[in-house]
Amino acid sequence: MREPAEHETTVVQAARAALLETTPEDTVGELIGLDEPAEGVVDVLFGTAMPGYPGWSWTVSVSVADGAESPSVLELSLLPGDEALVAPEWVPWSDRLADYRAAQEAKDGALESVEGEDDEIAEEDLLDDDADELDGVDFEEAVLDDDDEDDDVSGGDASDLDDDLDDDDLDDDDDDDEDEDDDLDLDEDDDRDGDSRDR
Repeated sequence: MREPAEHETTVVQAARAALLETTPEDTVGELIGLDEPAEGVVDVLFGTAMPGYPGWSWTVSVSVADGAESPSVLELSLLPGDEALVAPEWVPWSDRLADYRAAQEAKDGALESVEGEDDEIAEEDLLDDDADELDGVDFEEAVLDDDDEDDDVSGGDASDLDDDLDDDDLDDDDDDDEDEDDDLDLDEDDDRDGDSRDR
């Protein structure tokens, strides 16, 4: 990229005139510089004032062959610069499909490996002490404590229950003896009444 020389003023003027035939004047910016992509050809670059095209430039290719009376415009275009916002590089559908299938296969393989690791977990790991504890409670100790309490209840209260049953049996025997005494008294009274009637 270089600044135009004095004798290249006609080249710049021809390039700008051709550009204004294609696009409105308010979309054409200042002269950026000249470039020589090939012998006898000069690219004249102008900035663009079009909204949405920052970093782009108008490029007009002009022929400056020796012996020509005036420069000839070959072509013009709007090209992106190094800092221009451009679309990503186009990828054929077949390549995109192949990438998609490869990604799916990799994902499926990862899922299968995770499932295989889960199946290989040893049973003793499931019964580990850490697995038996939840919120700081050791379930094995809790079960053992419950068993001890049951043993205490069954061992201590059984004798008391037997004593209570013995006392109840004695009370029932006393009641039966009293009932029998009452029946004997009634029978003696009946016999006396019978004897008095006979007399």
